[in-house]
Amino acid sequence: RRQKSSQNGVRVDDVLLPAWCLNDPLQFIRVHRAALESDRVSDTLHLWIDLIFGDAQQGPKAVERANVFYHLTYEGAVNVEDIEDDEEREATDAQIAHFGQTPPRLFGSPHPRRKPASECASPLFLDVPLHGECPAVSCRAYVLDDVQNAQKLFGPDAPLGEKATQKNTFVKDVARFTKQLFTQKKKVSRDISPALCVALCSGGTEEQQSVVCAFHADRGVSVWRWSEVPDGRGAPFSARPHGSGRLDVCARGDGDGNTVTALADRRVLTVGHSDGRLRLHDGRGRIRASIRGPHAGGSAVACCGHGHIAVSGGSDGVVAVWVCDDAALVDGLVHGDGVDDEGFEGDPVLAPSRSVIREDDSDDVLVCSHLLLGHASAITALAYSPVLDCCVSADVDGYLLVHACRSGRCLRSLRVVDRRESPAVTKLAILDVDASVVVAASTTLALWSLNGGRRCVVTTPSPITSLATTRAGSAVVCGSLDGQLTVRRAVDLAAVHTIDLSTHGAPLSLAFGPDDRHLFAATAGGRVVVCSDPRSRLLQLDAALSNAVGLDTGLFAF
Repeated sequence: RRQKSSQNGVRVDDVLLPAWCLNDPLQFIRVHRAALESDRVSDTLHLWIDLIFGDAQQGPKAVERANVFYHLTYEGAVNVEDIEDDEEREATDAQIAHFGQTPPRLFGSPHPRRKPASECASPLFLDVPLHGECPAVSCRAYVLDDVQNAQKLFGPDAPLGEKATQKNTFVKDVARFTKQLFTQKKKVSRDISPALCVALCSGGTEEQQSVVCAFHADRGVSVWRWSEVPDGRGAPFSARPHGSGRLDVCARGDGDGNTVTALADRRVLTVGHSDGRLRLHDGRGRIRASIRGPHAGGSAVACCGHGHIAVSGGSDGVVAVWVCDDAALVDGLVHGDGVDDEGFEGDPVLAPSRSVIREDDSDDVLVCSHLLLGHASAITALAYSPVLDCCVSADVDGYLLVHACRSGRCLRSLRVVDRRESPAVTKLAILDVDASVVVAASTTLALWSLNGGRRCVVTTPSPITSLATTRAGSAVVCGSLDGQLTVRRAVDLAAVHTIDLSTHGAPLSLAFGPDDRHLFAATAGGRVVVCSDPRSRLLQLDAALSNAVGLDTGLFAF
């Protein structure tokens, strides 16, 4: 139980913060987190590891560095089960309970020094300061090559990211090569449909290479082979045009890209169809599941997801949590004990909705595990955080609801927009580190705490069309209708850097790579732009070549 008063009678009901953090708990946490990642700590971190886990934990080095503790705290010093005397066993337990135990010794030699940040391929926008002027951000935009005229994908023998095997005779190959060699190429110029969503899809197995997929409004899909190895032309990555195909992707009337999301194992979930169904596509472009879902009063109009979890929002105000191709996760939700991290008790709220197109026992299933209720109007935006296990949804009336996805409990209800004064919320992005959410409504950008309370609000020159946040929580990236990509400080949403993409159209979708070293942007002009740090390409090359031992070197060539 928490002590409510100290020994001298002073009431202990709050934390007294130092003056330098201006009575802001988040600022206290941010400064300490920045200090832990500073170069000064990195220079001496290996010495701390030696004291706790290394060769200075015991022996002469421990004595030299005054790192000696009570003998019962060391691992293997005593086996309590072998003590026959009850009083002695209780006394030993009391000693261990009061003095604690030292961790196991993991290293027998001194730990190497951590590399400085200047020698590491760090994530994008990691050096954005908490306050003050921001140094020059090293970031360059690279436009991926057009793949509209490349080989068509999504056939029975052409899964996403793998070209179809073609059986051609030698004569046909020579004839085709001769025709291509002596026939003058015709330049075909045509408009490319807006790219609604972009995603970096990792392979389901080690043999499958990662691919970058762009989903267009005309139901076209563009695919590039992705590699961290520099392409030799200045880009710190390689993206080979692989092909294009067709996928049943729908664009909303406002041109928003909230109707498609990429999941694990190259699964793609789409909503916004005329029949009101949700459709799950596999890596071959085939529909594996088609479900009308719980949106009885309307159809699903928005979706988002990560890994094997997807969230859909309907025009009836219902938010549904879906589990894609994960039987163990479904079983845990159905047969859980009903107690979540917030301490609520009760039976899990489950919706018996399951549909598989194939008649045989297929692993490609889509199961609705929870219905998240509380909205009185249509859903306009969604955001899901696997780290916080929560879903944030916005409706037409300007309300923001925070739900726990595992239990289905509504944790918070916030009124973030007054519809009489401003339009509805169109984009959401969660900052896992600060437990906050970035809310975009036209030209208004606000930062709200998931526990309630608005932290800051700014006005942008142009309506916001896309949002993305870094995993480190240092920056928020916003795409706007005028084609500008603005990097903002996560603390106060102040603009620190701008990337001009106006020649390619407004960024409709943003997605960071797994390591945050690359930012993918799908534009209204149908292009995919990759923002990366050109200074890190040599460091990436060194790391990639070290990991590419034994791989086919032709894999990385254009």
